Amino acid sequence: MKLRSLLLAGGFALAPALACAADFDGSKPFLCSAVDVASCAPGDDCVRETAASVGAPQFFTVDVGKKVVTEAGSNAPHFSKIDRVAHQSGLLMLGGSEGPMTWVATINEANGKLSYAVLGERTAVVTFGACLAK
Repeated sequence: MKLRSLLLAGGFALAPALACAADFDGSKPFLCSAVDVASCAPGDDCVRETAASVGAPQFFTVDVGKKVVTEAGSNAPHFSKIDRVAHQSGLLMLGGSEGPMTWVATINEANGKLSYAVLGERTAVVTFGACLAK
């Protein structure tokens, strides 16, 4: 499903306490995991989900140099291309799109905390997580 590959841009619960900014500035790959997931639609309350229930991987690698996010721990990993990269206010900002869906992500360059959203026509999946230096 396209949503699964789009959700690759996004968290990991085991960010190291002593991480330095270079670990999450995009200069080298890092591992992330989705921790807290919610899906939302107009007129409805957002529903708490899991990565699996929305078709997203639990763990994924972000490689800004290669401009790709890759599912980790799968024999047939899904990939999502990174189309946009920016740095602002201590955040690494990433974005991409596939078909009718687009995604945006921010990773705190100092501690690896992650927020990302996948947006489609009148639907959104919002995820919080964290990243771990490889």
